[in-house]
Amino acid sequence: MGAIIFTVSLALIFPLVGLKSYVNEIVIISESLMIVFSYKLMIKRLSGPVTFFLGLLVGLFWGVALFSSVGVIYNIN
Repeated sequence: MGAIIFTVSLALIFPLVGLKSYVNEIVIISESLMIVFSYKLMIKRLSGPVTFFLGLLVGLFWGVALFSSVGVIYNIN
């Protein structure tokens, strides 16, 4: 969980210091970490394939939300 918070912080800080070109990579890393985190969180209660696809959906929504929030905050096109 700490790594996810760290990557979100980086995604929000990088545009401030002029590193807008690296935001995509940071968000992709954060999205991947969220997929793994949600998979590990749900594997105890659900079957493997269901958990995998739910993890992908959670990661997808996480990535879209993070891209949207960074884009709106810093007006990145």
